[in-house]
Amino acid sequence: MFAKVENDITMHALRLLQMRVGGQITDGKLVPIGPYLSALLPLEPAANLQRHWHVVQTHSQKEGEVAEQIAKLRMDSYDPREPKSVRVNAVKRRVVRRPMLVGYTFAGFDVRSDPWELIGDMRGVMRLFKFDERPLPVPDAAIEQIRQQELELNEGGISRPCGPLPAKVGDWVQIIEHPSFSGLIGLVIETLALKWRLIVELDIFGQKAPVELSLDQVRLAG
Repeated sequence: MFAKVENDITMHALRLLQMRVGGQITDGKLVPIGPYLSALLPLEPAANLQRHWHVVQTHSQKEGEVAEQIAKLRMDSYDPREPKSVRVNAVKRRVVRRPMLVGYTFAGFDVRSDPWELIGDMRGVMRLFKFDERPLPVPDAAIEQIRQQELELNEGGISRPCGPLPAKVGDWVQIIEHPSFSGLIGLVIETLALKWRLIVELDIFGQKAPVELSLDQVRLAG
């Protein structure tokens, strides 16, 4: 009975994460993990430890701070990040790395030898997922899924929304951010959906010139 309840609570926590990450959560054998702060760094085996990942719920915008506190206690921490484009002013944007799972981070520890009891009292922590005072481990398959998505998002650049591109072939767009062509208006002649970019034809001194642009660099004209 205990095992069933424990599994139900674990899967409930993972479904909360799955709503953000997407994909299917599959059962996975728990294995020792090594310390790393990002999925962008390789795994290293942890010596003489049987550490497993656990979900820590945090206050919004405190994910990184909590991960740092966990690391200072010589436990593993994982705060998955993705690139986000944010507006600086009316015409300029910049890319920052924001949490993939708002309100959650991960702690890796061995319940027998690590000071995991201190996590609940850390600044910015709401709770460590537990049942009957026992921390609930996360299947390694779920963590691997999140790691893979983090790698794909960071290798591919900006996180893309689902759905069709907001501009199509034949639309006129104005360039709002470019070192040479800001302010010019051009015709969309090709869309690159997988890259979330456009090929825009500009009239430069009477010559037609195609320019590849990201959607962050243009807006629909008119």
